[in-house]
Amino acid sequence: MTTIYEFMSKNPFLTFFSLIVLVSGISGIVWMVSSIIGDIFFRLPNRVLRHFSIKKHGWPPLHCDADGDLTEYYDDDEENTEQAGARDCSDKAPRNP
Repeated sequence: MTTIYEFMSKNPFLTFFSLIVLVSGISGIVWMVSSIIGDIFFRLPNRVLRHFSIKKHGWPPLHCDADGDLTEYYDDDEENTEQAGARDCSDKAPRNP
């Protein structure tokens, strides 16, 4: 029976590729475990809180348009409302009465 050192000295290329497979397998397992931990501690609570926020406040929020893009913000100053393309949203009905 041969030892690992004898095998490595007789087959350097096979040893090299075996170590690459071993290292990538271990890093793959580490990545999978960290992904599961990240899902449990970040994504799951994030989605639950997002669900309750949308249920309470509706969709889209006042600072977003229908697909979730941020809309431009304009003050109630006369100089800002006189600019080209400025919108006056004061006459709109609330989205969630």
